Amino acid sequence: MAAVVVVTGLVAGLIAHQAGVLPGQHDPSDDWAHQPAKPVQKERGDFDQDGYEDLVAVSSTATVDGVKDSGYAVVLYGSAQGIDTGRRQILSQHSEGVEGGGRKGVHFGGGGATAADLDGDGVPDLAVGSDHGVTLFWGTRGGRLSGGTLLPRKEFDTGELALVSGDFDGDGHADLATDSRRYGRLTALYGPFTRDGKVARTAYPRGRDQTLRDMTVGDLDGDGRDDLVSRHALEDLGPATLLWRGGARGLKAPGKKDELPHASAVVLADVDDDGYDDLVMSRTEGPESEAGRIEVVHGTRKGPGRRTVLERDAMPRVGDGGEWWGAALAAGDVDGDGVTDIVVGALSGTDELPEEGGKEHSGAVVLLKGSKKGLTGKGGQVLDQDSPGVPGKSEAGDSFGTELTLRDTDGDGRADLAVSAPQEDGVHPETGATWVLRGDAGGLTTRGATSFWPESLGAPAGEGTSFGSPLGD
Repeated sequence: MAAVVVVTGLVAGLIAHQAGVLPGQHDPSDDWAHQPAKPVQKERGDFDQDGYEDLVAVSSTATVDGVKDSGYAVVLYGSAQGIDTGRRQILSQHSEGVEGGGRKGVHFGGGGATAADLDGDGVPDLAVGSDHGVTLFWGTRGGRLSGGTLLPRKEFDTGELALVSGDFDGDGHADLATDSRRYGRLTALYGPFTRDGKVARTAYPRGRDQTLRDMTVGDLDGDGRDDLVSRHALEDLGPATLLWRGGARGLKAPGKKDELPHASAVVLADVDDDGYDDLVMSRTEGPESEAGRIEVVHGTRKGPGRRTVLERDAMPRVGDGGEWWGAALAAGDVDGDGVTDIVVGALSGTDELPEEGGKEHSGAVVLLKGSKKGLTGKGGQVLDQDSPGVPGKSEAGDSFGTELTLRDTDGDGRADLAVSAPQEDGVHPETGATWVLRGDAGGLTTRGATSFWPESLGAPAGEGTSFGSPLGD
């Protein structure tokens, strides 16, 4: 079987090759007449504007000030040497100035933490999702995050909230999109935002009420307005993955042609350097022929175009290559060549059973390099806790690679990988830990690799803290 398969046709279920150009499919003859608009720039979270991107690591199940399942987020500031654990900030509903604090079961940060310039002052801010709503912290040039504005709950459904940011209407102001994993209704909050919690407008693009898993944002059709892809439970009736297109009025409800195949993780990124973001999807389950492979739906001016499949034999091998291979995805330019790369979380571990010395679900990360040809598997890397230079030791059940994010924490023009293992045992079982592996001209390097966990940061810790789940985007 060929390692990389190119599939032509509509994304929504058409897998066999079909001649000609179908509605919604990319026509190469159109390329001369249309060049993608300037890509929407995603704020990467340099909250103090010192030229180094910062990292947000969450523990949404931690007990804080005696309140169970309260949760917190740790902001770790970047420097010329990478993440400086000595410069950190712990945020929670109990922090000074935060509105609506003190409630049990809020799971602060469980809905995600996303960086965007929400008030339009040129400095990225931080939005944190919880079961109670969305809390905004304000970036300050040369300073730290401040505030803690709770957006009115009437603006959206709460309960196991998910949260992402982008510019969905192309007006130059950052917007937020939220959805409840419990109720399944997407809400778009359009900027600019004021520091007392007012939004420019709120909209509810109508889609199917399906159980949400997660969301990703990017510009698939190159029109300068961000699109959103939502991933839903496979057991629900209806499509498992949906495309919400950005437009002059913001996000539009998905139509039939916006229904996409099932995926276990999704990320939007331009992996073939053509100016259009591509939808990268992983499969951890399904038929044996599909589990453990990567699919790319290439962006075009009309949206989803041709589809390429990166089979398992084209990628570095990790364990059985199937179960939980691709449980997480992250995008960034790791080697600084100007093309976005993809990092895959592979939780399957080794093939051997524990009694045979195996490390089931120990976890690893796999780097797939972007190129003019897209993702090919060429030059790929595998790293885990047993790789020389990576702190710690690989153990069964750690789930190293459960959460991933890429950002340039040392300002060298290459994205560094933050990777978490929420099941890592520390002083307490399943305390969790996070590692940072820096980007280099050759890919990821273990030189200068660092790791940290709640106790090392002076943050609340205990059994089941699961630090690093999630990591901010």
